[in-house]
Amino acid sequence: MKKLLSLAVAIAVSAPAMADIYTDVNYKHSKHDVREAAAKVGYVMDNGLSFDLENVYDFKNKKNKEVTLGTAWKFDVVENGYIQPLAEVTFATNNSSHKFDEASKFFGDALDDKTFSITEKNKNGNTYKIGLKGGYEFDNGIYTSLRYRYEMNDSSWKLDANGTYDKKPVGATLLSKEDASRLHRTDLTVGYVIEDMADLSVNWIYKTGSTKIKGELLDLGKADITKLRASSSDIEFKAAANGLGDFVPYVQYTIKTSEKVKGFDVHGLEGEAFKNKRENEIKVGLVYNF
Repeated sequence: MKKLLSLAVAIAVSAPAMADIYTDVNYKHSKHDVREAAAKVGYVMDNGLSFDLENVYDFKNKKNKEVTLGTAWKFDVVENGYIQPLAEVTFATNNSSHKFDEASKFFGDALDDKTFSITEKNKNGNTYKIGLKGGYEFDNGIYTSLRYRYEMNDSSWKLDANGTYDKKPVGATLLSKEDASRLHRTDLTVGYVIEDMADLSVNWIYKTGSTKIKGELLDLGKADITKLRASSSDIEFKAAANGLGDFVPYVQYTIKTSEKVKGFDVHGLEGEAFKNKRENEIKVGLVYNF
């Protein structure tokens, strides 16, 4: 990842100064789960090299969610056809730490000693993404593209106990968990450009991946190592108005199917499969091209 970004910077320095700059401001909303606003700025050079920076704010939880830095290089392989290697890193900014002054607030009546406090710490790791995109643009306004992306993320969660319990000092990690997620994402897009009017597209997204979960309990050592495998598919419908000069307003509606999940225990035995229901999302935004 570092070598790729270094190479991209070196090429950018040696490339012609002419470039296109754009901004994208949008808001994404679902019935209950999602209330997010994003602001993105991008820089596209004449040689096809591009950089972008995006910040996402989570209104539901009232805090910043993440910052993503991306780079890509688009170049023609045939007339109207291109390929585009890409790389991104998403820096998580929503790590949390919450202290429960009384154990009963976390465990209920199981522990009721008011001198016993618990701190919950959640660390969302950075997500590294590498991929390849290819596309073709027909002369009649129809276009299509296919993108594959591989994503890697490591996160952790733990409960720390401090204070006194039964007149004895306590200072230890009660529970801890580490997640190592690896995701494969495929996007297939088909669109149609109506000159000086609209850009209409539909994008099918398929995700499949696995998460290795390692957990430990106080005084019991390694309690469990399990693995989750999940898959899901989305369909995005997008309409953008391209007849307003440098301003390009758009609306996007995403249909999300239930996520299918299978669990595996420490011995590799498959557990009962289940589904996570996901809410459809709508996004409205405005792109401005400088």
